[in-house]
Amino acid sequence: MIRRVRAACFTALWIAVMVVIFLFSNDNAEASSEKSSAVVAIVETVEEVLDLTPTQEIRDMTELIVRKCAHVFLYTCLGITGTLAVSEYAGEILSNIQRKKSPATRLKTVEYDGTEEKKCAAAANPVKNGMGKIRLVIAFVTYMLCFFYACTDEWHQTFRSGRSGSFRDVMIDSIGMVLGIGLVTLISVLWDRFHKKRFGKSQVL
Repeated sequence: MIRRVRAACFTALWIAVMVVIFLFSNDNAEASSEKSSAVVAIVETVEEVLDLTPTQEIRDMTELIVRKCAHVFLYTCLGITGTLAVSEYAGEILSNIQRKKSPATRLKTVEYDGTEEKKCAAAANPVKNGMGKIRLVIAFVTYMLCFFYACTDEWHQTFRSGRSGSFRDVMIDSIGMVLGIGLVTLISVLWDRFHKKRFGKSQVL
């Protein structure tokens, strides 16, 4: 029950990030430029304080960097929330598999010696036996879902005045996805080691 609640909460956050990205992409070229200019204005203020005189080319480059950093940040958030949501659903599926394990299999393990019992127990417990593979599957599924959303987001921008979509931007978005997914996966590995050391068993994040 608790896992289902967590899954619902993380899914809601995941969708919320998608909505934010959608709203930014829904701006036309002028509105999008104004939002970027707000950050660029702060940079220009710093330049004035430092008595710097950048060229127009440098200012245009600064605005471009601000735009791309915003892409990376938003898709990092998408990767984080997506990985958390998919992890909860994966944990629910694995828990159901363990609950459906045949009682005959459990009884059969006691007939073997200690070594065979451990082997049988490990084979019957997919969570304990393959956390690395589980994390890879979670990361891959999350990445593909986020990648698909990034493609639809670029396509969405082609309908807005003065905006265009490009596969290059999808690749830039992918940097954020990988960062977000990698961050959650790293925390999951560290948490699993702590959990295993303290309680003697693995746990899906």
